[in-house]
Amino acid sequence: MLGKLSFLNNSIFLSVRCRIALCCLLPDTSLRAQTALRSPHFIVYNNSSVPRLAEQSLARLESLRSAIQALHGESWAAASPLRIWLPKNESQWRNLAIHDSEQGQFSTGPAYQWIIVNPKAANFLEVLSHEYIHAVLNQAFPNLPTWFEEGLCEYYSTLELRTKGNRSSALLGRPPNQRLKELGDLRSIDIIELGSEKLKLNAYARAWAAAYYLWPNYEPGAPLPGKIAINDFPLREITIALPSTQSKFSPLSTIEMAELEIEFRTTTPNAPPLTAAGQAANNAEQIFLDGLRLADQSNPSAAIPLLEKACNLRPSNSTWWQALALTYKEANQLPEASKAIARAIATASSPSETTSALTLQNSLTPSQLP
Repeated sequence: MLGKLSFLNNSIFLSVRCRIALCCLLPDTSLRAQTALRSPHFIVYNNSSVPRLAEQSLARLESLRSAIQALHGESWAAASPLRIWLPKNESQWRNLAIHDSEQGQFSTGPAYQWIIVNPKAANFLEVLSHEYIHAVLNQAFPNLPTWFEEGLCEYYSTLELRTKGNRSSALLGRPPNQRLKELGDLRSIDIIELGSEKLKLNAYARAWAAAYYLWPNYEPGAPLPGKIAINDFPLREITIALPSTQSKFSPLSTIEMAELEIEFRTTTPNAPPLTAAGQAANNAEQIFLDGLRLADQSNPSAAIPLLEKACNLRPSNSTWWQALALTYKEANQLPEASKAIARAIATASSPSETTSALTLQNSLTPSQLP
């Protein structure tokens, strides 16, 4: 049976085993999730004690996304849906933070993008906005110098939208936090020095000021000046055309929340332990492997109930639906196989998953389809 699954990516099945091993190493206590909400382009999993933080986060991110795209075009967008994780408290954030002064993170991998923000950050929405711009630049300009990327994140983190009648404008250039105070009497910035040093907290003011003076006229890839003279920082108001649609927020189902927990836990060092629902979904991996083993032993009638259970516990896993479809086909349950393939196509999260699901679909003759 596994030979017939050869077109599926073997690394996916190996990663399943690795994820099980990782989960076994982490403590198994419960985590109380407060809120999990979805908007058109974002998902916020809020563990903090502030219930409305999810709504506030989604509202800010959707408006910032619209403003950024109105300013710079469709290419200035992060992959959707972008996931945001808000830890339970300051202590839980400290377990996730890399540096003591850090208040937010953006992390990315082949199949995921996460923003993590300290819910107790003094300027929470600015920190959230800063990390979102990292996600945007990761798509639009992935090779910017670190200081320039951080400076642009600071620059756009304080973007304000103003609407009067039918006219909307973006207000840019307000210094975040204490940046003006940190600059002091500085009147020029050495770009070579800024680019050669390790970017610490005290360098963010210079990075912001340099980005302010270089942007938006600088073309990424063009030579940078050795020094930049700086003076004052007047606010910039730019008229933009915003869509009139209003974003709607909807709660995630228990299964969707559990899958997010597992994804976060398996991609983030020192992630908190799973809730009961997350643990139940995590157990689906072992159920899936047990079913796959029975299928490999040419016992599809025993394998199918286990694979069905696993897919129902983790319904967004395209490769599991494909395995179930192939097992249905082996048992000559062709209508069920066709339905499972449809689920596999609908839940595919990458081109390779879509291709393998379509390959399996094409293996059924037209007369076999319901």
